[in-house]
Amino acid sequence: PPLPVDFVVMIDISASMRLDSKLVYVKATIEYLLSKLETRHRFSLIVFNHDVTPLTHLLPMTDTNKSHILELLHDIQASGSTNISEALFQGVQHLESRPITEASRMSAVMLFTDGLSNRGLSSRATLEAISKLSLP
Repeated sequence: PPLPVDFVVMIDISASMRLDSKLVYVKATIEYLLSKLETRHRFSLIVFNHDVTPLTHLLPMTDTNKSHILELLHDIQASGSTNISEALFQGVQHLESRPITEASRMSAVMLFTDGLSNRGLSSRATLEAISKLSLP
């Protein structure tokens, strides 16, 4: 059987994501992903603009938890500016904070953004900082 995977999903909810239905497409993509996940997988949802807000910790993908995440997803509205670097750091932190017995689980960090960051570290500084982290 396929390996269990821990998904940390970060969604840019800055004002620019309202343009061209970007946020609508992101939500549809995540809905599709959720429909394919099984109980052995876990999922964490983080939204960000100028602030970073974890909406869930890593949850097993039971029907109840999927429904909860879908409710959260549908309530998301876009506003504010964009701090991609802080979102990435917090997303990685979700994985690093797992108990040592879970650290070997396969991990996927997914960042949904239009890339128009106007807060936090620059692209180059972000990449340099992330390269120094011990990603699981």
